[in-house]
Amino acid sequence: MSGDMAVVIAANIRRLREAKGLTQASLAAALTDAGLPSVYPQTITKIETGARALGFTEGIAIACALGVAPETLAESEKRP
Repeated sequence: MSGDMAVVIAANIRRLREAKGLTQASLAAALTDAGLPSVYPQTITKIETGARALGFTEGIAIACALGVAPETLAESEKRP
């Protein structure tokens, strides 16, 4: 994944999480409840800051937890 795309995805995860009113801890718990092995709030922090790469399965699970289609995570901000 290109660096620019990773930045877009990380920013979208944070923006969508905050728009849903979820904390990093609650998103991590939702991912663990969905079957991902032990996701911690620190994992979400690292994903959102780009300090950790996002795996395919994690991306799908995060999109589901946020109630969006996976491709939404990769959408650039639309400009008028």
